[in-house]
Amino acid sequence: MFKLQPKLFTYGDGDEAGEGGGASSQPPSYALLGRRCTSEDPQLRPTFEEVLKSLERVRADYTASLQSQWDLEPDPDEDC
Repeated sequence: MFKLQPKLFTYGDGDEAGEGGGASSQPPSYALLGRRCTSEDPQLRPTFEEVLKSLERVRADYTASLQSQWDLEPDPDEDC
């Protein structure tokens, strides 16, 4: 078997577990999802449906981040 690696999913100066890796280009919601998916306790890992909903939030967070960074107007045809 293989060992899960939640330390790969850090954001900013540190994460909730106190494992900092410096600044990251990942949205915080992506890092949180990664940590949840790699939890040692299978009961704490999200279901597939929860993963899909989380990925939708990641996409929305990332899009909002880009829009604010580049001062872009939201796309009216976008579903998110």
